[in-house]
Formats: sequence, C-alpha cells, structure tokens
Amino acid sequence: MTLKLSTLAMARLALSIVGFQCVALTSARASDVASSSWRALSVPVGDAVCIQGARPEHVALFACEERCSPIPWQLDERDEDGELVLDQGPQASVDVDGGLIDSNDELVFMWADMTTSPVGGSVEGARCIDEIEVAIRGERRWLRAALYAGPAPRSPIRYVDYDQAGDRMSSDRVALTFGGPTPRGLALRSGTLAGRDLLDRLKIRASARFFGVFPLHRDEDSIQSVYEAWRVGPIRVIRRERKWVDLAFGFRTPYMRTETTFYRDYALLPVRMRLNFAPATLLSAIHLRAALDFIDLRGWRLWFPGSDDFWKVPLEVGKASPDDLQRLADVAVPLLAIKGDDAILALMLRLSPSLSSLRRTILYEEGPRAEGPEGHAGSLPSLGFHLTDWGGVDRGDHWFVAESYALAPEQDLAVFAAEIEAMPAISVRKQRLANQADPHLTTASPIH
Repeated sequence: MTLKLSTLAMARLALSIVGFQCVALTSARASDVASSSWRALSVPVGDAVCIQGARPEHVALFACEERCSPIPWQLDERDEDGELVLDQGPQASVDVDGGLIDSNDELVFMWADMTTSPVGGSVEGARCIDEIEVAIRGERRWLRAALYAGPAPRSPIRYVDYDQAGDRMSSDRVALTFGGPTPRGLALRSGTLAGRDLLDRLKIRASARFFGVFPLHRDEDSIQSVYEAWRVGPIRVIRRERKWVDLAFGFRTPYMRTETTFYRDYALLPVRMRLNFAPATLLSAIHLRAALDFIDLRGWRLWFPGSDDFWKVPLEVGKASPDDLQRLADVAVPLLAIKGDDAILALMLRLSPSLSSLRRTILYEEGPRAEGPEGHAGSLPSLGFHLTDWGGVDRGDHWFVAESYALAPEQDLAVFAAEIEAMPAISVRKQRLANQADPHLTTASPIH
C-alpha cells in the first residue's frame, strides 16, 4: 500500500485527516440561525485580477453597506506541488514565491461577514479592487478585495486560536484538545455546560482476519503519528500530522498526512489514499467502527434523516432500550445529530464513488459497559458510523470525508441537511475605478 498525497484544490476538501481522526465540534449562538452562517469560504486567487503578485499585508477584504468595513480573513498559500504551506512547527514549509500572492493561493473568509447588498460605500485609497460574489441556494452576498500601495486596514476580529503547547484549538464557542494523534477533550465555552469536558475520546474499533485466519484488532491507541506543522489565522487553524497503523507480519497502513482544520463553527475532515491492491486481498471480515465517546449528554435527543418517521418520540440519550439500539444498527444514513439545550452537534460522513459498495450504518451506544481503552467507563452516548462490506473495494484512489457542525438548538435540521449539500457559486470581477478598463469576470472553483 502507498499513499498519494493529492492537492486539496482538486476536491471539496478543506483538510486531510485519517479516518481515525476526530470531528472538531463547536457550538453556535442562537442568533446565528441565519442561512449558512456557519460556512467558511475559500476563493482561489487565480480568479482575482487585482491582488495577484501583491504582498498580503497590502490587501484587505471589505464588506460594504452604507460604509465599507474590513472583515477578518486569511491568505493560505500553496507550494509548487499544491500542498498548503504551514509556517510553524518542526517541518514548517515555505512557498518559493517569497510570500507574494499567486494564483494557487486561497482567500479564506466567513459567509456571515459578507454583505447582503452589492451596493454600498466606497473603499477609500485602494489602487485596485476585486469584487467577489457568492451565491448559495439562491441567496447572494458580496465583498471587495482591495489592493493598497502600503499596509492595508485590518479587522481586529479573530474567530480561532491555537495553543500549541497544550495542543488546544479554540474559538469563543468551543475548545478541542488533542492527546497524541486523536482528540481527548471537548468543552463548550458558554451555556449551561460551559467549561465541562464532554468528550472521553474518539473511539476506533477495527477488526478483521489477516489472510482469513489470524484475528486482528486495532484501536485509537494503535495509531502512530509524527507531528509535522501547523498554521493559525483568523478563520482557521490547520494542524498537520503523518499517521499510520501497524497491522501484522511487517504490514502497515499507508502513511497518511492529515490536516485537522478547525473553524469557528465546523470542520471538514477528509482522507485521500491510493491502494496498490484491494483490502480483501489481505483481510476479510473487515469492520471499522468510529465514534465520539461522550462522557454524559443525558437528556440530549438523537436525530437523523427520516427519524421523525422512525420514532413517534425522539430517542433521548440515557433512555435507549436494547430494541432501540438494535433498530438503529440497521439504519444506513450519512448524517447524524444530537440536540441539547445549548447546541445541536451534527456529524456527516461522505464516501467517494469508489467506496460506494461500503455499508455505512449508525453507530450509537450508551450505558456503563467499558470498552477499553477508555478514560471513562461507558458511553452517554458513543455516536458515529459503522463501515462494513469491504469486499467490493478495489485498488486505486479513494477518499472519504468526516464533517462536523454545531448549530443553534432551534435550527431546523432538515433545512440544514439541504444547506450542507449546496455548493457555493463564486465569481470574481475587477471593479471599475477611475481610468480603469471594463470589469473582467471569471468563475471560481469554490472549496466548501
């Protein structure tokens, strides 16, 4: 087995992560229920006219209504191989362009910070302006990217931060703490549960038979990793590791470079790999179970597409019967959510067409039964997915993406399920200033 590291710009992937990685969860204020307010956007600079070749400190992004105000944003560079440049850590990288903005770099900002009107105040003192328009499910928003001769205005707002010494990613809503290659702590920053650790760990339970004879069992403590680099901006934190799992008789999984990317409201967690032979060549009876093991979310309620018809009364954490658990184990859905008084935590797992033969079912467990390794015996609940039927997976390129979101408790989950399937349509045009030519329009390839 070998791994082919792919360019994130080739797919809807904002970070790379091994399938054993955790979902970074955040909570949302009740006022943030507006359409797609959780969404971060990444615009390839190649579609901009004015800012290419400039220094980042000479560029500002503005939302313009009656007047124009700078918004928080970050520039993430890519090297000549298309890999994200992470400027901190033992294997930090540097772009060969000397820090100038070039066509494969990305402007990253929040949908919620864009203006809802294309008209507004003027950007004073700019040499050149690119106007960015984004449409999502019929709603349109705008902002302006302005180039200055000297230092550009900056917003003081930061949505995320990273304490590398404690390996802790945080926003004003949530803190996620790693313990080695996987997360071991999650705390909301506000509400009735503020400051309390909600997460025991990400539980991974993989089993198979090696050559059809030798039983093989692996868990999250079997993951080997090397911490490589990170990058922190106002919009997202990117944390890169190389991971692998030793199997048996000198065999191991491919090396996988993982990039945990932490946003204010959500995280996308994909992995892309190339297999030189089908998994069933070496392994049979493959079962992969991955779930967030919560310490105590009693009283929260479980939701998934179709659950309104599945139950007359939603399942409440801490009250699941054996029959409930048995019924859930047969439900094949890509999206799960649990709803509490302060937030809704939603999980989604996407599979590449090459993995369409896999059966993806709900993994929901609760109760005092210990299943080591654990820090806290039992689960209330464990929530995730169970992947089986690996016999149809062939050699070649594959990917899957774990996504997580946090929503206000009054969010309509059916509406949200439609929102996360909507791809933004992004266009960039040069805004006409005095003595400038007509605008030039191009279509971007959005990264959702």
